[in-house]
Amino acid sequence: MCATKINGRLGAAAGVVALLVLSLLLTACSQEAAGPTAPLFELTNQHGQTTRLDKLEGRVVVLTFLYTHCPDTCPMYVSKLGQAMLALEDNALEKVAVVVVTVDPERDTVERLSDYAAYLPPGWQFLTGTPGQLRTMWENYDIFVQKQEQQTDPGSHQGHAEFLVIHTAKVVLIDGEGFLRSELTGDWEVSELVDKISLLLSGGQVSGNGVRGLVAGLLHRCGPFVFNSIGSALLFYFAMFFMPAAAIAGVGFYLLRS
Repeated sequence: MCATKINGRLGAAAGVVALLVLSLLLTACSQEAAGPTAPLFELTNQHGQTTRLDKLEGRVVVLTFLYTHCPDTCPMYVSKLGQAMLALEDNALEKVAVVVVTVDPERDTVERLSDYAAYLPPGWQFLTGTPGQLRTMWENYDIFVQKQEQQTDPGSHQGHAEFLVIHTAKVVLIDGEGFLRSELTGDWEVSELVDKISLLLSGGQVSGNGVRGLVAGLLHRCGPFVFNSIGSALLFYFAMFFMPAAAIAGVGFYLLRS
């Protein structure tokens, strides 16, 4: 009898310890693990209305930077963004905000952005602002911007106003709580963006069922694991396999012997 009681108490204790470690792990994975807070901004959209990042809370923000006179990369980015939005399920679209910030405030006026946006999906936000506002925005999101004057025919109607803007090509993903979660740069695939948006819409949960799936989800909140030592790998597998088993065994012993 005494041995049975001891075994029951040991099992219950193991379960309590496992659950305690899980709670500590969850606490340790603070909000910083999701990524730094996205810098706030307040700019003017193509309708002349103010758009603020904090007003988009609750939606996944797909943020990029371009200009309407761009001859190559920007149209490709806009096309890929459109394809990605079409690939999402209909009920997901209302949970996603596409925000495009100009890198050419000199030419991208509200009127120009309004004309440009007329040929693109409704609901997208095309933003401009004062040079000072935009410079701060670019710096906050690590966007390099440099005007490059083009040689033009003196007789051309465009005259000296013709120039290109060299800038960082990037898509930034911000989750519904306002944290920076991911970036895509260069020539990314549409499927990459769709997968990342879908993951954020689902809460970033790791696939899996039952207790192990729950533990994996908790660990996923800590960000990607890098096994830079044998100890870190052992800790990971301890959390994945031993703690769920100990929790189940502890609860089982407690219910059987109580």
